[in-house]
Amino acid sequence: MAFYNCMKLEYNDFIQYRIYKKPIEKDYEKDICDIGAGVVENSDNDLVNDKLGNLERKERSKQVSLNRTKQSIYSLAYNNKWDWFVTLTFSPEKVDRSNYNEVVKKVSKWLNNFKSRKAPDLKYILIPEPHKNGGYHFHGLIANCPEDCFADSGRVFLNKKAYKRTKENSIYPWIYNMSAWTYGWTTATKVVSNAKCVSYMTKYITKELCQVAENKRRYLASTNLDSVVKEYLNLPLEQIDNFIIKAYVNDLVDYEKTQNIPIAGQSVRYITLKK
Repeated sequence: MAFYNCMKLEYNDFIQYRIYKKPIEKDYEKDICDIGAGVVENSDNDLVNDKLGNLERKERSKQVSLNRTKQSIYSLAYNNKWDWFVTLTFSPEKVDRSNYNEVVKKVSKWLNNFKSRKAPDLKYILIPEPHKNGGYHFHGLIANCPEDCFADSGRVFLNKKAYKRTKENSIYPWIYNMSAWTYGWTTATKVVSNAKCVSYMTKYITKELCQVAENKRRYLASTNLDSVVKEYLNLPLEQIDNFIIKAYVNDLVDYEKTQNIPIAGQSVRYITLKK
């Protein structure tokens, strides 16, 4: 029976170590419960469930599912370079935008066609967001798409709104449109900060979306995305402490956080190192 007390995740731009107070049984990797900025695995599920009522168990299950989806998007999005942040909307005359299955099907078909005709190396992650009126639109990150697929709209993005571009406000992000999208309207802005866009994307994964998309696709991602490389380690605590001290001495630590998980008797220390 294999255990580990440290998980190493290697991204393109950084390496993250997750150090667990209690060793994790490898067989329970499927019981990942994402919390905060990382992943916490719980091998005490049976004990925990005995202490929870049916309603609490259901709510906890929903939260675990929500966090798993967020973590999947976080990992994929952070480990790839993006060129554009896009929003795809639907015209009610062309698509029943309140039908989740239909909008997902339309976007999937469009992506396949667009990739075969315009961008064979296209990378993407797209997430549906429900309107208050019940309709859906998609937000996403894309890369490896020819520049001529985007047309200048003559507007800029400022304070979450679009304004006609002038000499005074032209320093703000320019808004473009994708003429190949025929189901409604689009906006696209060039990605300046990968990290900010990734953080922004995870906000679209909500409990409401997970309920609507239960046992369905909650996001669309191309198969050519670079995945995070994981390594499971079981190290003496003294070796871990010496490693962290050395990382601080060499000014390699970019971020550190400790997350306590009382319900599982667990805590996780996140150490992010610059490459």
